[in-house]
Formats: sequence, C-alpha cells, structure tokens
Amino acid sequence: MIWRLAWRLSFAVLVFALASPLAEANNEYPVKEGVPWSPLVKSWGDFKPHPISLNEIAALRKKASELIDKVGFDDGPST
Repeated sequence: MIWRLAWRLSFAVLVFALASPLAEANNEYPVKEGVPWSPLVKSWGDFKPHPISLNEIAALRKKASELIDKVGFDDGPST
C-alpha cells in the first residue's frame, strides 16, 4: 500500500517537473496551473479557453470520422 502512495507522489513530481519544459518545447500554454509560461507564449496574451468542453467534442468524434470517410477527406486532393 505504501509503495502505491510513493509511486503516485513520484509520478506527480515528475509530471510537474516535465510540464514546463514540454510546454515550452511545444510552444503551448501549460495545462498545469502554476507552471510558468514561456516568453513566446506570454507574448500571445492571456489564454481564453473555448466554451465547448472536450467531452462535447469527444461525443461527436464518431460522426466526424464518418463524415471524413463519406467525403473522402483522407484520400487527398482530386485530380
């Protein structure tokens, strides 16, 4: 039982330690609160989250995939 707690704690420390370098390398707003923004990301201004939740988007994934197949989007440009 104690090893699970130790593993979770070490995992949390690792995630926090990697959050800043990964966000900076990918030029992203950090997801983890408290992680500093890179100078480039700061220059973009405040982050404004989209009002549609990821759960709503994920619920439409199957329909979107079917539409992509129907129109042949992944087939490339027509010649």
